[in-house]
Parts: sequence; C-alpha cells; structure tokens
Amino acid sequence: MKLTLLLGLLLVVQLGRTQVPASTEVPTRQRVFGVQLGINHLRVLDRNTSSLVYTGYLPGVQLHYEGLKNGNRIRAQFRVNRGAFYAEAYPNRTIAFRTEDVYGKIDSVLVPVRGTNTLLGLSLAYSRQIPVTEQLNLDLGAELADDLYYPQGFVQPGLMNMMTLSPHLQMSYAPQTRHLFTVGISVPLVALVSRSTYNNTVSQPHDPRVVGFFDKGTRWDSLGEHRQIDLLLGYQWQMGHQLNSGLHYRYRILKNESPRDLTIQQNELALSIQFVR
Repeated sequence: MKLTLLLGLLLVVQLGRTQVPASTEVPTRQRVFGVQLGINHLRVLDRNTSSLVYTGYLPGVQLHYEGLKNGNRIRAQFRVNRGAFYAEAYPNRTIAFRTEDVYGKIDSVLVPVRGTNTLLGLSLAYSRQIPVTEQLNLDLGAELADDLYYPQGFVQPGLMNMMTLSPHLQMSYAPQTRHLFTVGISVPLVALVSRSTYNNTVSQPHDPRVVGFFDKGTRWDSLGEHRQIDLLLGYQWQMGHQLNSGLHYRYRILKNESPRDLTIQQNELALSIQFVR
C-alpha cells in the first residue's frame, strides 16, 4: 500500500514537472544575422504631382543584424524593394507617340504609362529589454532611420527621402521555448524630409539634379507637418539550436504636408531565416 502511494506521488510530481513550460528567458548575450524575403503593397497619393492614387506590388529583400548583451539590444537593418508603379484606377493607361518619316508616312506607337518604384531603407536602433514575466518581455528604445522612395519612368508621385528619429516600443511573448510572438510600434518625433518643390523644378546651374533636389526641397518637419506610424507584427519559430524562421507583417501610414499633401500606405508581408550565435 505504501509502495503504491509512493509511486502515485512520484507520478503526480513528474506530470507536474512536464506541464510547467520551459524557461523562455532570453540569453544575456546573443547575436542574430537574418534575411527576409517579402512583398510590399504600396499606395501613394501625392497632390504635388497628381490627383490619382498610384500603387504597386514591390518584392524585396532585407538584411538585419541584432546584438543582445546584458539586456541592451542593438539592431541594424538594410532593405530594398523594387517593382512596377502605376495609376490604381487606370492600370492599362497608354500614351501615343506619333512619328512621320520623310515620305509622309505616319506611325503611332502606344506606350504604357507605367514606371518602377524603388524603396531603400537603412535603420539603426537601440533598446533596453525589461522582463515583465517569465514569458513576456518589453523593449523600450529609439530608432534612427533613412528611407528613400524613388519612382522612375512616366510616373513621379511620392518622390521623397526622409530621415526620422523615433521612439520604439516592442513586446515579446514566448508561450514555449520554440515559439515567439512580437508586436512593435514606432512614431517619429522629428523628420528631415526632402521632396520636390511646388513647381517640381530641381535643376540648379552647374549641379546635378540630385543636388538640386536635396538643396531646394529639404527641411525639418515636426509632428505637425510629418505624421507617421509603423506597426510591426511577427512570429518566430526555433528550428534548431542556431536556426530560426519567421513570418513578419509591417504596416506604415505616412502623411506629409509640404509642399502639398502626400499620403503613403504600405503593407508588407515577409518570410525570414535567422542564424543565432
């Protein structure tokens, strides 16, 4: 009887130990190298150039590095997206070019009114990790970022470069050792914005066009002139001791007032692979 009770007690203790989730404490020192592949849905309304909404699906790649030491986290990212860019309401719009040869024969060539848009982004962030519970962590910090929107071809809406300084908040929840969910938000407090002037003239004597663009259209904007919100959602799965994979979603809404109203919306979905050391 006593042996039966002892075995039963040992069984209950063992079951209780297996049901307690393993520790999800983040290591005090860690380095992560990652690659993301995704697609960015871009919508632009730039009243300085056109009253039409322009859109496009831009595939892209992102490289990132993250270092953690004693609760201090440093993160660096570089990303590039490039794809077709066209008027949302008139995706098949064309323009006709007429030519006439020396014999008077007239030919007409239809060319799609489309272009390409290139997005370049570079950011550096620092945050301090604050443990809330064994499974929940909070990161508070700041991010310095530079983003370039560079449309080319027959369409020019949304041409802009901006450098922003933003506070950053992120929460991480790990219900099990192999699963990690994250949600983050950042809102720029100040931005150094470059856009075309009202008359869209960027040329200057003896200077390249890029010099004229930055010289004539660059200014500091506060929250009143430049409003932007970045929302980040992520899921990460630990595949092995030094290998993780993940799914990430990023949403951005941006409004800039000078020289005329500009609104940019972005929805990006990406898959990642990360190497942990």
